[in-house]
Amino acid sequence: MMYAFPIIPCVVRIILLTTVFTYDTPKFYLLNKEKDEVITTVLEKTFVKEAIPGILSKMKSDMISSGGEIGFKDLFGRLLRPQLIGIFLSIF
Repeated sequence: MMYAFPIIPCVVRIILLTTVFTYDTPKFYLLNKEKDEVITTVLEKTFVKEAIPGILSKMKSDMISSGGEIGFKDLFGRLLRPQLIGIFLSIF
């Protein structure tokens, strides 16, 4: 019975991810040319309302300059570097 305990948080997480947290990322919506209202709704879950127009315009300009493609630099950019260092240090 004790071995089945880790299954409970996994099942709860799956249920929450499929029912409550169903939004995709704002970049996904930009790539699919969704309306700004949809992107703003997703951004409101993370940022304050006053910062959203600036963030949205920055995302659009980045999307135009990159041609809509996501590259290696986007995946492992400057913001993710400290987390990657922490992950690699915890492994060794």
